[in-house]
Amino acid sequence: MLTELVDVTFPTTCLACGEWPKPLCDECVPEFGVHADADGLLYAAQLEEKLSSILAAIKDKNRVALIRPLAIGLQPVLTCAIERFSPSVIVCPPSSRRNFRKRGFNPALRLFEAANPSSLQVSDRMLRMRSQPKDQRGLSQSQRMENLRGVFVARQSEHRVLLVDDVATTGATLLAATEALELSGAQVVGSCVLARRFPKSTHSD
Repeated sequence: MLTELVDVTFPTTCLACGEWPKPLCDECVPEFGVHADADGLLYAAQLEEKLSSILAAIKDKNRVALIRPLAIGLQPVLTCAIERFSPSVIVCPPSSRRNFRKRGFNPALRLFEAANPSSLQVSDRMLRMRSQPKDQRGLSQSQRMENLRGVFVARQSEHRVLLVDDVATTGATLLAATEALELSGAQVVGSCVLARRFPKSTHSD
């Protein structure tokens, strides 16, 4: 909260280029659009260095004032996902206890709440972690899948779920969340993320 007040009251240099007078200048806002990968996952941007730096500042430095420009870029693809999949609820995976203690909030949840153009609920409470997975950084795709296997438990429901997250790398988190939700009786009708990380990207949570 203190960092957010400082960003609003005393704007700082742009995170990306160092120019004044706000946390992210107009020229450094990443390019967003409405995209889909080969598996039908909708995303707003590829995860490249600029966007990775912004997400890291939100997550590691509590620069929550940076959520708003990302939410503006996310809104068109989220709108598209809602229109395409007709969900009854938008579900975000919960943060691990370690990350929630460090940050005090779930960055992906805050982002999708800010971007949500509809009256649908955005929640991270339909899922909980039954165990704490290892840090995903440095793990291969198969190791990520194994690391998250069975980690989520979902509340019983018959909702049509739009599953969302800030970044998709290998898809392990989305897959594990989907399996848990569908075991609970929900139907995962589609997925949407802010950024799709392809092999050349370096970001991980």
